[in-house]
Amino acid sequence: MKIILSIIALAFNLFGVSQNNKMLIESHLDKLKNAKVYALAIANSLNEDKFDFKPVKEEMSFKDQLVHIGENIYWLSATYIKEEPNPIKDNNKPNAKAMSKKEVLIFLNGAYNYAINSISELDSTSFSKESIVTGKQIG
Repeated sequence: MKIILSIIALAFNLFGVSQNNKMLIESHLDKLKNAKVYALAIANSLNEDKFDFKPVKEEMSFKDQLVHIGENIYWLSATYIKEEPNPIKDNNKPNAKAMSKKEVLIFLNGAYNYAINSISELDSTSFSKESIVTGKQIG
């Protein structure tokens, strides 16, 4: 009887872990979708002639910052979620200075969609993988 109860308890525990992982994925998707809406709304609200604004000359412009956000979304999603090469590395890397407001918005939207699709493809087994970040093992 103890063995049967142990097996039942283990099954409920594993089901609970799977449910928690699913909730984690859904939570991250909600946050990412909200971030996408917010970032694009802010970017869309600024006139194109202000996209090159820099608070001080040493800082990135508003446009540079938006492209930087998109580049990092692609990099993090490709490297740590999809575990594949970054789709914008080297020859596909955008040149923020040459981009129009419309091109920046399209790029940023694409980055968020890439991340949303990457997270949507996760399953509960993805959480058992280990990753190396700056030479240290996590996971």
